[in-house]
Amino acid sequence: MAPCLHTYDDPVLTVSSAVDTESWENIPQIRLRGIRINGIPTHPEAVSRRGAFNVSVDDDALLCDAPCGFGTVEGVYDFSARAPAYEWTRFRTVARYHTFVPGCPSRDADGDSVAVELTPP
Repeated sequence: MAPCLHTYDDPVLTVSSAVDTESWENIPQIRLRGIRINGIPTHPEAVSRRGAFNVSVDDDALLCDAPCGFGTVEGVYDFSARAPAYEWTRFRTVARYHTFVPGCPSRDADGDSVAVELTPP
């Protein structure tokens, strides 16, 4: 008998948008770094697998073409975000799955989302 697997329909955290706080225009790509999950430093490569979308890894940063999604570990996500012509801004949010489907395989779905708002200098 094969082992039962757990799957993820969605990432636990989606950056739904990135916007300029003065013009409210969309920022197409942002850079995330200093990612911590439940206080534990996490390399961008670790959150860019399993269900992630619109992300790529660039050295110690996660590049996000908003909307983007990443991670499967539930908990408190801390990260800094920036885009060209913007300062680094720190964000903290709780990310959880809102749907659990038991069975074999079991699965998690419907993660949380956050909007990233950046202020020009």
